[in-house]
Amino acid sequence: MPPRSTKDRVKSKTKAVNEQVENAALPDSCQRSGSTASLDHSVKEDAKRDKSASKAIMGYARFDLMDNYDSLSFGHWNSRPLMQNQVQSLYQSFLINGVDRFNPIHALPLVLPKEWIVDSTVEKDHDKREELPILRISEKAPKDWKIRAAGGRHRTEAIKKWVLKMQRDVDALEVEEKRMATQAVEDMEVISDINSTVKRRLDKLREVLEYHGQWIVTIFDANQVDTLVGIHISRNETKHVYMQSPEEGLIQRYKILEANNKTSQDVERTPMAKGSAAKQTELLSQDYIFDHLKILISSGTHYIHSPEMQLNRFHKVMLSSYGGLIAYATARLEDRLRWCFNTVPYTLREHKTIQAKSQNVILFQKLKMKKEEIFENVKQATPVLKAISDPLREKLDRIFNTHLGDNTPASYRFGNDQDEMWLTAFKEYSYAVVTAMDEYATEVLGADETKDLDKDVRTALLGCAGKAALVLDDSSQADYCSFPFMSHSVITTLVRNMSMVERSIFEVSSWFSPMLYMAKGHGKDWEPGSASADMIRAIMGHPNFDPVHRGDAVVEIHRLFFSMFAEYINMESQLAKINMPQRITNQQQLMATFGLADTPKGTKGKKKKKVDDWEDSSPLLSSEESSDADNSEEEDGSDDEHVENRALARKEERRRKESLNMEALDAQKILSGGAKVKVSQTRELYQPWTRQSKISSDAPMDAFRGMKLIQFHTFEWSIKSTASRARAMRLMACMVIAEQAVINSYRPELLGDLAGGATAIRLALEENTASYRVAFRGGKRQMTLDNTKPPSRRLVNFTWPDGLEIDRHALTKVEHSFDLSFELAAHKRDVMCLGQSHQLQSIINAVQKSPIAWEDTTGTVNVQERPKLRPEVQLTLEKLVKSLNFNAYIQRQSSKSKKQTFQNEVPPSETLSFAYWSSGVEANDALVVKNLKFIILSSQEDDLRLVEEAKARECKRKLLVNRDEDIGKEGVETADSINRGNGSNEVEGGRYDEGGNEEESDNGEYREERNKGENHGSAKGCVPTPLHGPATTDGPISHDLNGEEGEQILEDVLMEAPPGPPPHELPIWSLDGYDTSVSDDLGPQAATSDSELDKDICIALEANSTPNTSTTAGSDMAIRTQKRGHSSSTSSNESHYERPGSSHKARIKRRQLGDLGCSGSSTLRHFQETDDITSQLG
Repeated sequence: MPPRSTKDRVKSKTKAVNEQVENAALPDSCQRSGSTASLDHSVKEDAKRDKSASKAIMGYARFDLMDNYDSLSFGHWNSRPLMQNQVQSLYQSFLINGVDRFNPIHALPLVLPKEWIVDSTVEKDHDKREELPILRISEKAPKDWKIRAAGGRHRTEAIKKWVLKMQRDVDALEVEEKRMATQAVEDMEVISDINSTVKRRLDKLREVLEYHGQWIVTIFDANQVDTLVGIHISRNETKHVYMQSPEEGLIQRYKILEANNKTSQDVERTPMAKGSAAKQTELLSQDYIFDHLKILISSGTHYIHSPEMQLNRFHKVMLSSYGGLIAYATARLEDRLRWCFNTVPYTLREHKTIQAKSQNVILFQKLKMKKEEIFENVKQATPVLKAISDPLREKLDRIFNTHLGDNTPASYRFGNDQDEMWLTAFKEYSYAVVTAMDEYATEVLGADETKDLDKDVRTALLGCAGKAALVLDDSSQADYCSFPFMSHSVITTLVRNMSMVERSIFEVSSWFSPMLYMAKGHGKDWEPGSASADMIRAIMGHPNFDPVHRGDAVVEIHRLFFSMFAEYINMESQLAKINMPQRITNQQQLMATFGLADTPKGTKGKKKKKVDDWEDSSPLLSSEESSDADNSEEEDGSDDEHVENRALARKEERRRKESLNMEALDAQKILSGGAKVKVSQTRELYQPWTRQSKISSDAPMDAFRGMKLIQFHTFEWSIKSTASRARAMRLMACMVIAEQAVINSYRPELLGDLAGGATAIRLALEENTASYRVAFRGGKRQMTLDNTKPPSRRLVNFTWPDGLEIDRHALTKVEHSFDLSFELAAHKRDVMCLGQSHQLQSIINAVQKSPIAWEDTTGTVNVQERPKLRPEVQLTLEKLVKSLNFNAYIQRQSSKSKKQTFQNEVPPSETLSFAYWSSGVEANDALVVKNLKFIILSSQEDDLRLVEEAKARECKRKLLVNRDEDIGKEGVETADSINRGNGSNEVEGGRYDEGGNEEESDNGEYREERNKGENHGSAKGCVPTPLHGPATTDGPISHDLNGEEGEQILEDVLMEAPPGPPPHELPIWSLDGYDTSVSDDLGPQAATSDSELDKDICIALEANSTPNTSTTAGSDMAIRTQKRGHSSSTSSNESHYERPGSSHKARIKRRQLGDLGCSGSSTLRHFQETDDITSQLG
């Protein structure tokens, strides 16, 4: 019989049931009786196949994939196609990270019969790696044996490509080694060092190539590998592997370098590398980016996960012209935030108390000194980074976007402490930040979870709000006192603003580091990264600045980028209109320009092109001449003319090249005579430094063009390199001469616009850094800095590498006023106009590339030949372009203007830029000028052109300024009275009333108010003739001003006249000393001597008080030109800044005519009395 149930047994059973229920409610409990853990069924099956594959493994070995490439069979179990992009990715990884060929993780699976393997060529222990035996196939295998490879096809192709690349490098180094052995004896010391470097590199490559195509392989027994096991071992294991993003790879590589105490100088650049790994290497090799990453990564994950850290975007921003400014601003603003988190005792209550007591005049000065002392202690204290959490940074970022970021009006005025809108928004931002910090600290310190916080963290949080109020106080007058705290949205705003003025930043940076535009010409020897970063390096090494205060000069110049944002936008439009010539950065092409071209590889034994056979390549032959030469049979007698023109062009080209060749060789000798730098000193970022490369003191001043540029170069050009020193100096000479020639072609015009943004920026750079400048010791040479202080320091004028100076006397009559709202609207219109031009050109190209539109009857024409369109199609296309151009013009108008009724005509200044392939329609002038090939003039031609342009600008300025001074509102009334037959007379030198008495203003001077803010000016008396062509002995070109061409010239001159009534006296154009014959070719020629140049450079403009002395023809002509000039003239405030889409015809015509203006006799005497071209430019 079963035992009877007792009361105790019932209780125990109930207790057991309750325990089961409780255990079931706890998923992590392990007290359930009989419970077992189990894997998924698919995982179990996978584990079984893995065991079967492990049993089939016979061992590991090394196997040459290249030597046995034809004996490998891929795709039996995995028919994966060969993807070239995957091969390229692996190849780039090999170049960047090296070839980890013997790591068992990367073993390549091979399946073959056991009897095929030679004994002792397989090893069970895979940890031996490079000591593993080489797999050998026995004679039992068939002659055409094939081994099934279960994977590794892309690795095999990549290692093959990598080995071939290494072999090419070895061959190149062997050639270099042989060449070094033939160098001159005087260079043996340098060559010995270079040769040892080449030898070490060569030995290293040879050692690496000893392994050739070897790779670790896993040997599987074919008898134990069935279909399931074969599929199992041939798959790619990526299901449980996280694939890191490119930006995460960048951060990981940085952390590895930092953990090994390495810097950007320890990052090895790999040639021919591309892709994400190459971009990571390029970024890490720049010192300013390396320090930038240090700040971002040490700030938690706030910056790492921001959109600006996406690798492609980060690479583009940091290597752009403004990347150095972004890095510098990030460092400075992050410092300001970290000043608020330290152990210095200062709370918000103390700050409010000091602020309240400061209202007392007696205590003000004492409390001010106390605040300054606390502020210095805060700056010097060590920040507690653990107190700056990611949630706090996110809160600060939201506050920034609310008040200063996103698309708020203040965001475009970032950091401008002169702008009321920014200052008002910044005060609201400061109040919100202090309040948010105080609330955050109270919340964190009051929570139970934070009771165990570190003491320093608690102290830092307790005083963060008070220190933030102190740092953000604009009355402190500290650097960046009106700048916000750092967050990732600040970077976004900076990038948006600076990308609008990217070209302007590059141009201003090149004012300090003059060889930035030629960085590609240096090759791998000099890679400055961002232009603004190299500008900072140049400032830290500029000899005019006191080494102790160079950092202060950088701060001042950096702040000007924000306070003069409107000027930079204006300068952007100036650069868009000026059509800067394109530099020659290809080394062979550059040296060929100077007649110093290297012999290209593979041309040995080939027939060289004759010197005379250059009709198709000469830049002096225009496209019109070439086309005329092709169709020369159409007109009788035209062959002789074209042959003569080509002969003259060839002669002139030879003469110019000979002059350039001699100049480059002389420059090479001077550079080679300088001290040779063996080892380059390590430069710390943002620290003063001294150039080691110096030109010999025996060299005369300005011995060649660009001599001053190279003295301010941030690259140690005299340091040893793998290249021949003679070739390196020859290349450097060509680069500096070419760069100086390009600078002379556009920068005087850029800085000559006294009402433009470029002049305002350059002037501000000089004035705002005056207190940091000291005497330029050594005069014309860059000298080393010593610790001995001179007995008396004195401030000096700033030395610009380009040698150009602003006419400060003329600048006094120009009012610089830049409105940011106006400049932003103009920039927006620029961008809109550019986009419309691209759209219009895309439509034109789409039609031109369509065979259905061609006039082709053979059907054999291809698009590369750019065939003509059928006339009906061309006409229809032109009508479509006209309609689209008009519609684009309507879209660019304001909302109020769109309501107006427009005629179906677009003003010439509003026409979009576009071009056709081949038709009778003229291309837009902007495109024509942009596509012109720049010709480097000889030194003499360049000097003459500079003198002429300087004279023309001075003459034009004085003429227009004097005209504005002499002709006021009374002049209009006087002119009207003269036309009525009664009125006052006006003669040169004064203004008279009806009685003949001279009238003066209250201060004894004539009215000059109208002259303020206008960028005009030219002296009375002469009109310079054009001088853009080479110097010849044929004499100056002349124009008959009484003919039709003369009328057109006068009209072009008066087109630039300021507003006002026409002059009362008719000018007489003196033609003394000129040949009055008119040439069809307007190409100018130089005078044969300085005296003839001064004589022939101007046509005297004589103002006669009696109109009857002028001829009838001259009177009629002058009257017509006066009317034209009066009706078409505009004020300088309207003319100096043309809107996007405006026509460049007037400016192009002025340049074709040599910038015709008027020049005064005083200016002419000034240039006659001085021989120094530099002083003439000044």
